Amino acid sequence: MTHTHPRGAPAAGPALREMWRGRSAATAWRRPSDWYHPAVDGLIAAVVADDAPEAASARLGAARSAAGVGIAEAIDDLGCFYRCVDGQEPPLGMIRALCEGWADEQASGIALGSCLDPTSGLPTRDYLATRLVETYAAGRRAGIPAQESHVLLVLDATTPDPAPWSQVARSAAVGSALRDEFGDGQPLAACGPGVFVVLVDRVLLDDAGEAAADGPSPLDRVVTSTLAHVARQAMQLDVQDLVRHPPTMRVELLPDSYEDAVQLLVNLTR
Repeated sequence: MTHTHPRGAPAAGPALREMWRGRSAATAWRRPSDWYHPAVDGLIAAVVADDAPEAASARLGAARSAAGVGIAEAIDDLGCFYRCVDGQEPPLGMIRALCEGWADEQASGIALGSCLDPTSGLPTRDYLATRLVETYAAGRRAGIPAQESHVLLVLDATTPDPAPWSQVARSAAVGSALRDEFGDGQPLAACGPGVFVVLVDRVLLDDAGEAAADGPSPLDRVVTSTLAHVARQAMQLDVQDLVRHPPTMRVELLPDSYEDAVQLLVNLTR
């Protein structure tokens, strides 16, 4: 059977494909015009016929990677497919195969732009370093030193498993959780396998609401909320065993100069 040919799909294939396309475009996919690939029909045929679905998922992952699609978007898209099929999340084996196909294609030399980490969908360390330079410059102009107005939150989600697909799936889950928690405008970055950094404005946190005298500080509340969000996202994607349980998040004070702050980011990279 040729899984990637549309006519290889069962009769229900086209209807299922359009249902999948519509759900993905509404919730996960950023560019609807580039969603279709023959590997889509291959996955439908393989899953419906229960004929080597993991291999079909790996081919879809490779196709998404070659098209410049980040792994988080690809996993979300796979989730849309399974919710169309049976209302459930995709099995871990299918996520693993998708990640392996995606990672293998990346290793072949096809990669996204340097400002975005393709596994997490977050900016890179170099992007965050640029934002740090801006933060220190703004602090000098305002007369409020950056080391007094901002801190770095360092999230470590690493586990002992070195498998490339595990790192990809973990980065996708954590990246999605951090984007949901902080929004697209927040300076944050992937700084190494399983290590993520957020630049937080303490003044904005304090303005959002002071803690009660006997309650947690605004910064503590952000840490607690972020860790809970990461845990929920890992469970939703069924990759909780690939994310440190519980993940850790520590506060790093900014040094006196932005040169030292950029070096701090380098030191965080593993």
